[in-house]
Amino acid sequence: MSLNGTHTKLPPEDDFSRKKAILDRYDEETASRRLSHEAKLAQDIEEREQCMKHASDHAGAIGLVYDAVGNNYYRIASEIEQPEEPAMPEPPAPPALSPPPRMKDVVRQGNGKTSKWLDGISWVLSIPIGIFVGYGLVTLTGLPIQRQPIYMWAGCLIGVAAILALKLLFDRLWRHVGKEKAMGHPIVGLVLFSGALTLALTMVEAWLGAQALVIYSHRVAFDEKDALQLGTAFPLAIAISTATLLLSAVAGYIKGTETLSEHDEEIREYEFLTRQNEKENERRQAQHREEIRRWEEQKQALNTQHQDQLTRMDAEKEEMDNYRKSADFQALLKYIGRINSLNVIIEEQEAKMKSDRISRGYEKAVISK
Repeated sequence: MSLNGTHTKLPPEDDFSRKKAILDRYDEETASRRLSHEAKLAQDIEEREQCMKHASDHAGAIGLVYDAVGNNYYRIASEIEQPEEPAMPEPPAPPALSPPPRMKDVVRQGNGKTSKWLDGISWVLSIPIGIFVGYGLVTLTGLPIQRQPIYMWAGCLIGVAAILALKLLFDRLWRHVGKEKAMGHPIVGLVLFSGALTLALTMVEAWLGAQALVIYSHRVAFDEKDALQLGTAFPLAIAISTATLLLSAVAGYIKGTETLSEHDEEIREYEFLTRQNEKENERRQAQHREEIRRWEEQKQALNTQHQDQLTRMDAEKEEMDNYRKSADFQALLKYIGRINSLNVIIEEQEAKMKSDRISRGYEKAVISK
């Protein structure tokens, strides 16, 4: 352009050179700007990677996991569910007993022929033995039986009555023992008592008979040396009189075992079935107690397991509360904050680079509709 305001046209060669110089300078500025932006972006990205690495290290030191995608941390903890209380099992139902079986050991309904024969023999022998015992009893009292025979006959009558009474007593006593045996009841104690009573009474009766033998022997013997002594007379009296009383006891026992009424049979069968039912009930109750014991053990195991889980949960919660106070956690938060800042800076830098490329014609802008 000249001094008078008119443009001076340059030669074509100079004009081309000038335009080329302008373009070269523009390209240099663009490349310099691009290199500056890329260097700054690479520096920020490298710093972000270092911060992520340090954040991951600090998180791992306190049992946390760093999430690089979301720039956050989380903790891997076991999920412990609350166990349900075990249901109490229903108690076993009452035992359903089957119909009572027919007893194989049916009680005999005999006619008691054996006991009748024994009874008859004992009744026949009771009279002479009673006279013998009565005579001994009268002689022991010292009554004048020689002058007044009435005393002797009275004593004999008393002796017969005593023997008959003992016979009836032993018959009833041992018949009861035999009946209890036939009914299936325990009879050990009853046998011991009956045996002791029978032995005591027969020994008294034998002693009276022995006294009668001794006194009678002294009266009829010509020489005092030939008379019986008590030591000899006592076994002899036992052999004579005791057998009769024992026959009554044996006959009574046989009667008791051989003859039961229909009512006794019903009672016996009822008691038998009752014992069977009691045994079955005891077995079922023992089984029920075993089931309850196993249930209590299972419940105790579940409660212990549940308590252990709760204890672990409390320990984890306490540990989570404690790690917030540690230096690693504070450093983790610092790096997370720095990474957030770098993310914003990198995003702005990338946006600036894109805008610069568009403004300089290296990239077309995208117009959203």
